[in-house]
Amino acid sequence: MKKLVYVVVILISMFSFFMLFSESEIKCVNSIKNIEGTLDNSYKITIPNVVTNENQKKIYAIMKKDLDKYKGNIYYSRENEEIKNGKTINKLVKYVYFNNLNYFTNLSLSEGRSFKISENESNLFLSTEKTNDSKQIGRIASIDNEDVVEVRALSNLADTGFLDGYCYVQFQKAGDLNNFIKDLNKDLNINGVNRAISDNYEQHNFSYEWFIILGLYFFCMLIIVYDILKSYKKIAIKKMLGFTKLDIYTSYLKRVVFIQILAQIIITAILCLTKFQNYNKYVGIFLGTLFLNYIVELILLIFFVSIPFIYINKIRISAMIKNKQPTKEILVFNNVIKIIFIIGFFIVMKFIMQDFSAFTNIYSKSFEKWDEVSNYVVLPEITNATHDFRTYLGSNKSLNDQKQIYTYFNKKGAILADFSEFTPMVRPMRLKETKYPYESDNVWVNENYLKLNPIYDINGNAVSISENDEREIILVPEKYKKYEKAIIAKNKFWNSGYGNDTFAQNRQIKIIWIKNNQSIFSYNLDVSPNNNNCVTDAFVNIRTENNGGLSDYAIVFGYSGNPFKIKLDSSISVDKNIRPELKKYGYSQYISKISKVNEMVAADSSTVKQKMYLYLGIALLLLIGLILIILQNVFNFFNQYKQYLAIRYLHGYGIFEKYKEYFALMLASWILISAGLYSFRLVDLYFQIKLSLIIILFELIASIVLILIQEKKNITNVIKGS
Repeated sequence: MKKLVYVVVILISMFSFFMLFSESEIKCVNSIKNIEGTLDNSYKITIPNVVTNENQKKIYAIMKKDLDKYKGNIYYSRENEEIKNGKTINKLVKYVYFNNLNYFTNLSLSEGRSFKISENESNLFLSTEKTNDSKQIGRIASIDNEDVVEVRALSNLADTGFLDGYCYVQFQKAGDLNNFIKDLNKDLNINGVNRAISDNYEQHNFSYEWFIILGLYFFCMLIIVYDILKSYKKIAIKKMLGFTKLDIYTSYLKRVVFIQILAQIIITAILCLTKFQNYNKYVGIFLGTLFLNYIVELILLIFFVSIPFIYINKIRISAMIKNKQPTKEILVFNNVIKIIFIIGFFIVMKFIMQDFSAFTNIYSKSFEKWDEVSNYVVLPEITNATHDFRTYLGSNKSLNDQKQIYTYFNKKGAILADFSEFTPMVRPMRLKETKYPYESDNVWVNENYLKLNPIYDINGNAVSISENDEREIILVPEKYKKYEKAIIAKNKFWNSGYGNDTFAQNRQIKIIWIKNNQSIFSYNLDVSPNNNNCVTDAFVNIRTENNGGLSDYAIVFGYSGNPFKIKLDSSISVDKNIRPELKKYGYSQYISKISKVNEMVAADSSTVKQKMYLYLGIALLLLIGLILIILQNVFNFFNQYKQYLAIRYLHGYGIFEKYKEYFALMLASWILISAGLYSFRLVDLYFQIKLSLIIILFELIASIVLILIQEKKNITNVIKGS
């Protein structure tokens, strides 16, 4: 048992270093990632996806003009992965345009210098890593040696990517935000630049890492209780030999404290050498905090080791001679600890649920859906085309070629998700044009979309359409059955607009009735930002490889909203995935930028994931702690009442009758827990009832299982008098 205590103490030292390092790492990276969100008069806005259809340098020039007008700054985040020395590195690039240096005064450097106003449109950059690139002017101070953060001028994003998605703007006066949005919408000739829902949800200052450390010390204390229980004869013998209670206590404590101090020194020395490449502000803060943590942990160790030795007073030489163990006192002690533990658990869960509810109300399903397409890309509009190529683009041959490109990528899993009628640009116009939802609420998707986002018919079956189907297929919510004739008439009218395309004009129209109130994901940040980018009860038009007119497939390059998402083979590069097929038809040279579908939300998504992993770790630790308490309670109860239990066992008592004292003690502890929670209003009553029922059920099942195991293992020996 003592060896196990030493192992736990060493583990505590290791975990405390790693957890503090991880916490410092996250705080450091987040402080760099989120500087723009903490500045005065800084606001998160959404730039609609439609801007990707325009020349990005033109968009940049308009943004720059409007920002200069209000002396504003703008900050974009783009996150991607890079393979470096065979290892995947997360790289976050902050693209900034600035009229003042507020951002950089909050950015600490370990070496080099920061940007000057005159370098606002340069190719210079800052980075957390030392790149040996002549354009790197400074190194951002960081404790994290794995993830890379860079800061570059916004003009670089206009050259290599798109200026859509989430970004932050900052002004000297709060009132300038609305004027800026109004001007930008006007100058871009759109209506989709809006203030985004804030994701700076309230976070509590409760230290989850400290809760884990306390849990390990609590575990250490339980082991010591077991050790005392097992060694009560040795302690009684020491008392017979003249050892005082203080002698017994200090001899044990000195060994444990020595092990912890030695472990802290060795672990800190080794890990500092491996973790830190240079000394900077964040490393100094970390080491200072670590030293203070070690002092606190030493005090905690002394406290938790001391508590079990209270029971030395209960160990009597006469009890040792009679072979009586002090299990009754330990049983009471365990239940007191259980009460404290569960009340603490409720408080922690309250904080966790508040944070969790806050960001799920904002992001809920959307991050999960965006993550599903992390391996998909979209193609921009064709640029720098010659006059002859522009002429070719309007020909039937070009439309045929684009259909072949569409079909090629569709067979490889590409997604079609055209929700343009729900974008801020189009939606107001549609709603003014018609009052009928079958005319205003249409979306277009393909079979690959349905595989990722099932839509169910009125019989509860997921809709699946063959790519060989030549019919025009529409999935219509059942509540619109009264419009069936009007829907068919509307589609026939639309089909008449295909000109000389007789196939498209004469398509058979097939309606599949689907369940009402189905919410489907748009893969478009502009669509329903307050509803996780989802729409409900839309008219879903299915595009197969064989049921469209030629012009229906001309959506691969720079079509409004980039509805066609191409799936990549992750084993080869993006260019090798895409360009060979484009070269076959002469398009490759006119496609300069290929962007990932989820590029604009990847940075926010990774932050939420980190928080979720932390929650799962805490929940697992709490579960293990509760199991240990139940295990010790069952063990001690059995030892305290083994003779009574043996008699009841022989008389055929049921489990609840046989162990009625145990379950009565369990009930009493829960009455005290409930009274404590309710009296001090520590948690909401409804939340308290729900969580209490779950934990009580878990404790009841775990207790019964452990009782049966203990009984099967030991009851025969008790009956025999062993």
